[in-house]
Amino acid sequence: MSGGGLFAIDVASELRTLAEARFSGSWQIPAELVRFALSSGASEVEVRRRRGFSIAWTGAAVEAGVLGELATALDGRGEPPLRQRAIAELERAGADALLSAGALQGARLRIDSGLGKRVLRLAHRSGGRPRLRDLPAAEPSSRQEIRWSCTALDARRAVAWLRSACRFAGARVSLDGSPLPRGFASGMYHVDITQPLPCRIGLTREGEQPVLWLLREGIVAAKAAVPGYPPFEAAVELGGIVPAMASSADLRHAVQPYVAQLVEKAVWMMVQLQSRMESMEPAVRRRLQELLLRAASRGLRTAEVCELPVLETLAGNGGLLSVSAVAALAARQGGRLYAIGPGDSESDVLADRSVVLLASAELRALVAELTGVRLQAPPRRRPHRAGRWLENAAEWARGLLTHLRGGRAGRPVADRDLIDSERRVLGLLREALAPRTVGMGAGGGEPRRTANGWVIPRRHPVLAAAARATAADEAWLYPLLLALKLDEPPPAAARKRWMRFSGRGELRE
Repeated sequence: MSGGGLFAIDVASELRTLAEARFSGSWQIPAELVRFALSSGASEVEVRRRRGFSIAWTGAAVEAGVLGELATALDGRGEPPLRQRAIAELERAGADALLSAGALQGARLRIDSGLGKRVLRLAHRSGGRPRLRDLPAAEPSSRQEIRWSCTALDARRAVAWLRSACRFAGARVSLDGSPLPRGFASGMYHVDITQPLPCRIGLTREGEQPVLWLLREGIVAAKAAVPGYPPFEAAVELGGIVPAMASSADLRHAVQPYVAQLVEKAVWMMVQLQSRMESMEPAVRRRLQELLLRAASRGLRTAEVCELPVLETLAGNGGLLSVSAVAALAARQGGRLYAIGPGDSESDVLADRSVVLLASAELRALVAELTGVRLQAPPRRRPHRAGRWLENAAEWARGLLTHLRGGRAGRPVADRDLIDSERRVLGLLREALAPRTVGMGAGGGEPRRTANGWVIPRRHPVLAAAARATAADEAWLYPLLLALKLDEPPPAAARKRWMRFSGRGELRE
């Protein structure tokens, strides 16, 4: 018994439980130690891999009081009331990262705090007693260093998380002498805001749903996805509204009330960028077009977005068209409007180029959803007989080369020779793409167009994942159709089912 009570308090077990509950694994600890350095006032942090990790900086000393409380908290032979008081003091001082690092099973921790002509050194090994010493310095120094290792540490995963977690740090962070990347990994544009929370919102080249990077003192502590909205990324600082020992779940709960406002800010940003659209490189312009129309399709600034000139025609010099203008143009054309995809041949198009949109399959699906106008492939000039022969020969040669490289869908496979999951996906594709025929081919590479439809390769990289996903819910058919890039928009029914399935506003890990 301890302190006159009926039951002894197992502080060591309590510490381990707290540390393990906060993190998904010990691989998050190096990033947490960087966070401690930055919150202490470090202007530059150097991380090196040395039988574990070394986190070092100059100035912003680890205070003697913090080291003393840490030694008390980690001392397995200390009095539980004293240890619990020390834990509370460390949490108040924002030194919870040091506490977690030392409390994990199998951890080794050493902290050297340079204080001019002396060095305070705390050394601790899991299962032992911490040792705090005041040592003379070889030369005056204000260098601070934390050395940490842990048994069964996944060092590769720790480095990967460190690279992600430090992207929004307010100071330079380097790993083994090289600066860590900063900002959003595939960012196009970003804006910094202070309301409703300190935050950086970015539009990115990749991603299908919003991603929130939840920060404490500039370091990512958790990540959350928000299905049901047009994609963007946001680095949200929550250090001012969550307690020191907040878990990932606590952070996601804390940001939930602000999600709708962050989405609104992101869509506002998309609208503001529309004025720059004509000067953007084609890939960036197409991404912004899709983001704006996705927002409108989800009821976000729909009327405003539909009046913005965002859609390209083959005429080019006529500027961009709005969704409303496209609907009006289609009405004047008897409900008929054409579109081709980026990279498709333009030279043999017979239709008036001012009524032919240049739009991806995703963009065409969104236009159809917002206007009710189904865009068609334009009529094309039939080549001269000799020209057709040359085109056919060239196509045959390209097909042979692709086949030799293993990049064609290959010969069709009979349905009876497919496995159950392949037959199920094939049935969904046939239903969605009817009246076109759909078969499954023996090879790999990209889908192959036939006279009446498509042949989908069995070894297409997304097909196995699609089989598992559609088995869980057929709504996954819509992302599958987009991933196959069949040069025609997915059916509106598939898109609507996906929107209902993906939900709106619910955070997911």
